[in-house]
Amino acid sequence: ISLDVDSPDSILLAIKAVKPSIKILAYLPINGTWSNALVFPANSKWREMYEVIDANNWWLWNTAGGHVSDHIGKWTANTTSLCPVNAQGKNYLDWFPEFITQSVLENGSSPWDGVFLDNVWIGIWFINTNLTLNPFPIDVDRDGIADSQPTLDLLWSAGDDTLIQRMARTMPAGNLLTGNGQNSFYEMNGAMIETFPGFIGTNVKLAYTDTAGSAFWIPCEFGPKMRMP
Repeated sequence: ISLDVDSPDSILLAIKAVKPSIKILAYLPINGTWSNALVFPANSKWREMYEVIDANNWWLWNTAGGHVSDHIGKWTANTTSLCPVNAQGKNYLDWFPEFITQSVLENGSSPWDGVFLDNVWIGIWFINTNLTLNPFPIDVDRDGIADSQPTLDLLWSAGDDTLIQRMARTMPAGNLLTGNGQNSFYEMNGAMIETFPGFIGTNVKLAYTDTAGSAFWIPCEFGPKMRMP
C-alpha cells in the first residue's frame, strides 16, 4: 500500500504488526510540493521539499514569472537539466534522489519499504492546455519565451529518466521504487496504470524491473491486478 510521506512511524509499525509481509510505500510527487507546505509541521517532508526548492530557486516558472501548477494547490519543480545549480553545484536532479534515500528512507532505517512517486511523466507541456490552472505557458529556461512542446517534453522526459536512474542506484537495497504517470521508465519496479486497460492496449511492454525476493504487482485502477513479468 502507499501512504502519505508524512505518515508517522507508529502507523506503519502498527500495520506491519498485523500484516508483517506487507509493503508500505511513501507517497509523494517526483516534481514538487503543496504551495502551502510552509504551514505544515517542521518535520514534514512536504515542507522540507518546499524549503529546499524555494531556497535554491528550483521552481518551474511561466513566461510571466509566476509558479507553474500541475495540480490545484501544488507548485511544480523544475526537473529538467536547465534547473539552476546552487552554490554547491547541485540542482533538483542531484538533490531529490538524496532526499529520498537519506531523508525519507533514512538510508534503510525507516519503516518504509520504498516510495510511490506521483506525476512521473514523459512530458509536461500538456498542463499548458489548462488555462485556468496555468494562464501563462511554461518557460523552463526563463528566457521569457514559451517553450515548444517537442523541446519541453524532451527535457522533461530526460529529467525524469535521470531522477529514476539515480534513485534506482542510491535507494537502500530491497526498497521498492514505483510511480504513477503512464510512463515507460523501466528502472522502476512498477507503475500505477490509471487508465487500465487503455494503456496496456497501446502494446507498451511493461518491463519494469523485478525486485529479487518480492512478489510485485502493477496496481491497476480500473481492472484486475497484473503480476509483474
